[in-house]
Order: sequence, then structure tokens, then C-alpha cells
Amino acid sequence: MITWLEHWSNLNTIIISLFILIALLGLGWLLRSRTKVRFGPFYNIFCLIAAFGVWLILARKHGFLKVWNLDPFLKWYSTVLIFIAGWYLARIFSAFFWDYYLFERRKTLVPALLKNVVTVLILIASVLIIVRFIFDQSLSGLLVTSSVMAAILAFALQDFLSGIIAGIALNIEPPFQVGDWVMVGDKEGEVVDINWRATTLRTFEYTYLIVPNSLISKDQIINFYKPVKLHALLLHVGVEYDAPPTRVKDILIACALETQGVVSPPRPICRLTDFGDFSITYELKFWIEDHSIYKDIKADVMARIWYNLRRGGIKIPFPIRDVFMHEGAVKEKARDEMNRQRVEEFLRRASIFEPLDDMGIKTLALSGHFLHFGKGERIVKQGDAGDSLFLILQGGAGVYIKTSDNGTEITVAHLKAGDFFGERSLLTGEPRSASIVAETDLEVIEIEKANILPVLENNPGIMEELSRRLAERQLINEGFFKEQKKAEEVAVMRRNYTERFLKSMRAFFGL
Repeated sequence: MITWLEHWSNLNTIIISLFILIALLGLGWLLRSRTKVRFGPFYNIFCLIAAFGVWLILARKHGFLKVWNLDPFLKWYSTVLIFIAGWYLARIFSAFFWDYYLFERRKTLVPALLKNVVTVLILIASVLIIVRFIFDQSLSGLLVTSSVMAAILAFALQDFLSGIIAGIALNIEPPFQVGDWVMVGDKEGEVVDINWRATTLRTFEYTYLIVPNSLISKDQIINFYKPVKLHALLLHVGVEYDAPPTRVKDILIACALETQGVVSPPRPICRLTDFGDFSITYELKFWIEDHSIYKDIKADVMARIWYNLRRGGIKIPFPIRDVFMHEGAVKEKARDEMNRQRVEEFLRRASIFEPLDDMGIKTLALSGHFLHFGKGERIVKQGDAGDSLFLILQGGAGVYIKTSDNGTEITVAHLKAGDFFGERSLLTGEPRSASIVAETDLEVIEIEKANILPVLENNPGIMEELSRRLAERQLINEGFFKEQKKAEEVAVMRRNYTERFLKSMRAFFGL
């Protein structure tokens, strides 16, 4: 016969089990509402199993089930329950510590490898708890047996385990993260994955290189993106002895500053480093942030250096430069004559120079300067002072105008061989009205104020005709003819521009 005390004990057992059920369900609801932890419907089943397990244990010890032999069943029931609880504990730890505290609060990205290691350790701890407290077994024998087995496995899998240990070490104190550009020994690439055994790099050739973590832990590591992405590149250039060092340094620094991808500040630095047998060696130091394209940036800087040194009449010597000196001089003289004749033809076809006679054309062809520009180089900049005209002999260029609202540049025209620009700066000294950028390799001849001054002094009458040419070109550039103005209005505007340009030319040349 069941006494009132046994009834009270059974009631307490049910109340405690219900309390455990409500507490676990409430914990799950709290985690779902406050964090990103999502256990799914299986968690509710786990709560029921846990509450039922508590009821079984209490009923077995204090309730009506104490007369039943449920020990084997309870042991396995508790084993499953503790293991599942350990798995949920690992998920809760991951959500709170890895995702919330480190990632959201500390802004630290934790590799998946370290998360997996901690999860495995929690599950191993759950197994040890089950062995010790559920099955009442001493852990010393298990640990000894495990140590012997571990030693045998470690010897057989030493390479594999060394990679895993190295991977864990790399994740605990990571020298790089996914997205960093690194050099490990002589291997270089972008880190795209870090796992237990190896690190995957994406090389310049866009191939994937898998490097074992055991090798990474032994090699020297260079991280180009730590502590910041900004880092320097060095470029060595040999230049002839006749070139003044200060001028060479200015050219090299300017080439770096004009190259896309070069960061400034800090400003590039150029040093004279060596007096060689055939040249003076300069070291150019400039800064970049995107290491994945550093070869392209370096190639662009070198190309600009070649063009700028050539335009400046500075040679990059080579050891056999004196062997064919006489033959080279003969060829250079013949080439200059061909270039002069070609320039005369271009000058005669240029509308701005139609008023000049043959002598004036020859004078300009002989005194003009041949210049070469590489693709992307800026020939003139809008707003800069200037007193020269450029005639395109080969290649193409774009005309860019800076808008007044936000300062961006828009393309308004494209120039080709035979076109010219800068006529107003040449004849009136006005600032550049647009920026001109080479769209291909560009060969031009530059006519400066000093080149055309003797022509104007010998033929002062052509200034009026040149001013009319400037006025006509100005009307075309402004789109005056497209507006279908009356002939009288066109004539008035042409006359006003002609008078203004003529006055400016006389003041500019002092004639």
C-alpha cells in the first residue's frame, strides 16, 4: 500500500521534471531570440528526453520505480543524454565565444579549424565524464591504454599529425588570414583556405597551391598585408653617366607618382646606389597596397621610365654600346632626315600652319622636338601653363575636360595621327584648356614658342592669318556652327575672336 509520503515523493519528482523541461525550453527560446543559435525541433525532443531522464532517476531513487532494476537502462540512457548535452554545449560555446564575443565584439575572425578542435575537446570531455561517473570506471587505465595507442598511432601518422599540430598552432597565433597575400619560402600567393592539414594559396597564375602546415611552420613567412596592406617595392635603373642625378631622380619619382596603383603618400624615394662600369644605378622605392598586381604596377612604372628618359634625352646604356658607334651614328643621321621629311608633310597638312611658307615649315621641322609617350601617360594637364603645340605623328590620344561640379574628367574627343593640340598655348601663352592622355603608344613633335618666334619675326604679316585660324578653331570647339547661328552673328564672333587672339599674340611674342 502506497503511503502519503510516497505520493508526495512522486509528486515532487514530477514537479522537478517539469521544472527541468520548462527551464531547458526557456533556455532554448532565450538563445533563439537573443543570439543566432538555432537548434531546430530536435532540441525540443532533447528537452523532453532530459526531463524524462531526470524523472526516471528520481523515481528510481525515491519513487515507485525503486523496486525495479533499471540500472542498465539508465546508464545507457544517461550516456546518450550527456553526449547530446555536450554537443549542444559546444554549439552554445561557439555561438557566444567565437561568434559573439570574438567576432562581433572584438572584430576577430576565428578560423574554422580552431572551432572544430574545441568542439572535439568538449565531446572528448563528455565521453570521459560518461566513463567515470556513469560506468564508474577509473580513468587511469583508460589513459594508459590511450597513451600506448596514441604513441603507436603518432609514430605511424607522424607526418599527418605534425600537419594537424602545425595547423592548430597557426590558428592559435595566426601569422596570416584568408585574403592575405603571403610568401612562404619561395612560394607566393593569396591565402584562400586554412584547414587542419594544409593551407591553400592562389598564385599569380591563378593556380591553387596546397602547402602542408608542417612546412609552413618551418619556413620563413612574409605577410604583405600585415600589419597594413601598404608596403614598398624597389626598382633598380641604370642610367648613363652624363645625366645629372638630380634630374634623373625627379624623373623616376614622377614616373612612379603617375602610375596607377602606386600609393602616395608616402612619397616615392629615389637613391643613387652604385657607380657601375657602364652606368649609374638608381634605386626607386614606391608604395602599393594591392600586392596581387604588383608585377603589373612595376611593369607600368618601368615603361613610363623608358618613355620619360627617352623624351629627356637620357640613355639607359648597355655594355656593348660603343662597338657600333660609327654605324649607329650613320643610321641615326639617316633616320633623322626621314623624320624631318615626315614632319614637314604633317606640318603642311595641319590647318593652323597653312599660312607658313616652305622656309617656315622647314624651320619648325628642324627645331621641333620628337617625343614618345606610352599608353596612359598624360601629355598635358588642364589648367597648366604652356607655350607649345603638339602634332601627333603616330598613335592616338584622348581629350579630357574636367567638370566644374565634382571635378571628374569626361572624354570630349579623340585625336589621331595628323591632329594637333595646344595651338592657343603656343601662340598666346594661355593655360591648357584640356588634358590630353595617350590612348596608345604615341609619337609627337613639340613646337615651342622659341621655335616659331623666328618665323613670326621674319614674316610678321602671318600673325593675322594665324589669329583667324585660331578664331575659326575656337568657334568649332565651342559648337558655334551647330547652333545654326545667322551669318551676321558668326561674322561678329569670328571678328571678335580674331582681334582678341591677334592682340594676345602680339603681347606674347612682343611683336
